[in-house]
Amino acid sequence: MIAQRFPTNKRFWCGALPVGGLLALVALAGCRAPAPSAAPDAAPERPTRARPAPDAGDDVAVPADAIGRAGPVIMRPADVARAVEQARVLQHWNTGTPPPLDALASITVRRRLLIRALEQRLVRTEAAARGLSAPAAEVDALLRSAAVGTPPRAEDLPDAGAPLPDAAARAAARLGTTPDVVREVAQDLVVARLLATDLVERVPEATIEQAWRAERTRATARLVSVPRVPTAREIDAAERTREADIAAWYARNLHRFRTPERAEVQRLFVAAAPDDPAARAAARAKLKALRARVEAGEAFDAVARAGSEGPFAARGGAVGLVGRKRLPLAFEQAIGVLGEPVDEPAGVAVYRVVRRVPAVDRPLTDSRIHREAAAAILEAEDQLPHARAVADQVRALLAEGAETPALAALVQRERLAAESTPAFARSAAPIVPGIGHAPALFDDLFARTSAAPVTAVHRVRQHYVVGRRTSFEAPAADAWAKARAEFAPAWRARQRGRAIEDWLQRTLKDAPTWVDVERLEALELPGVGAATQR
Repeated sequence: MIAQRFPTNKRFWCGALPVGGLLALVALAGCRAPAPSAAPDAAPERPTRARPAPDAGDDVAVPADAIGRAGPVIMRPADVARAVEQARVLQHWNTGTPPPLDALASITVRRRLLIRALEQRLVRTEAAARGLSAPAAEVDALLRSAAVGTPPRAEDLPDAGAPLPDAAARAAARLGTTPDVVREVAQDLVVARLLATDLVERVPEATIEQAWRAERTRATARLVSVPRVPTAREIDAAERTREADIAAWYARNLHRFRTPERAEVQRLFVAAAPDDPAARAAARAKLKALRARVEAGEAFDAVARAGSEGPFAARGGAVGLVGRKRLPLAFEQAIGVLGEPVDEPAGVAVYRVVRRVPAVDRPLTDSRIHREAAAAILEAEDQLPHARAVADQVRALLAEGAETPALAALVQRERLAAESTPAFARSAAPIVPGIGHAPALFDDLFARTSAAPVTAVHRVRQHYVVGRRTSFEAPAADAWAKARAEFAPAWRARQRGRAIEDWLQRTLKDAPTWVDVERLEALELPGVGAATQR
């Protein structure tokens, strides 16, 4: 997907249209940019700022005012404005409620909307290339649905034969737009369904048979995990012989040994809904009264217990130590001074900074840090002879049986983890029960035979893992002939819901894709203006 091409651009659906197999534009409702919290868990996401240089060998002419691109699809300011209107109409149509346009003051929401619009236009382009066009009867049925206020779900569409004069105009009046926009949204929904159907219908039968066999091919295994950690002797040897490497590793990883600056704070808090001005005003008034009591000499903790709200009230308003990312004002406000009321998502708060703790760097001269660095080098280079020897010994013992006394003794002596898996299918993601994502081990287990049931030693994160396949079942070679008629249609129906998603991923894998975030942020959108929230 386009969003996956941007490391800082986490993708999520802000409310997809619940129509199987149809690609919906991003919905604005429910995507309000979160208000800055006084105690967020992490720093807010910063969008990608730079527009990449043109791709080498790319012969597509990109206009100077282009804001986004996905392969052959390029969007300019007028296209973005149209996409916003389509998204607004689709959300209103789907929920029956006009979405709040002020959500578009957030650059994050704008970027997500633009990404969805680029994907939708790719679908439109591909459908046209395949000769797929929306049948007038289906578009008219959707327009009648919009006109009478029915969400665009296939099961809710009016009878195809029910006449409704001026359906597009009536729908436009209901949704606060023009007939052309409503018709475009309806056509896009139908075209997306047609493309999804066409994609799955073109899948070769051999691929479907392979999926059928994978679903019915199952195995169980006995797994033994060996921790990938160096022994004390191995660390000692590295400390004696690799001082330069240890110093270089420490210099590259200083962040691992830094305790950031922190501040100890107290809080007075009064809850109030963010969209209730009267409640917010009352909360501020109450906070000012509580603040005045503290300034008059009452103990902060007593005032907090008596009049504050929220999880810290019972602790006398003590929040504890917080970092700069979590509470920036704690590093701007004077120590011991009661700050001014600040708005938070759940209410209004007043903070007092008790003390600040400076950042601390743990030096390499600390013997524990020196050994930690030596161990990290050995693990990164996979220079772990003892752990590897134990894994090889496990492999040899598994060849004698899944559960032998000698293997049990080794597991106990070396404190290894050993477990038997439940049955798992070849069609599943490469996740081995009890181990997690382990593609190489997963494939190796299914490649084993009764004559050679033990896998190689696989490095899976912080362990060496060896497995012995203990059972295996697969359909007979001639079984597909009997299953084809029932399985193939059911498989195509299941795949239709994800067909476009998979097609987009394949299409965009090597295609030039980008969003000019600076230009998107500065874009003046009707009723909103430029983005003001990040």
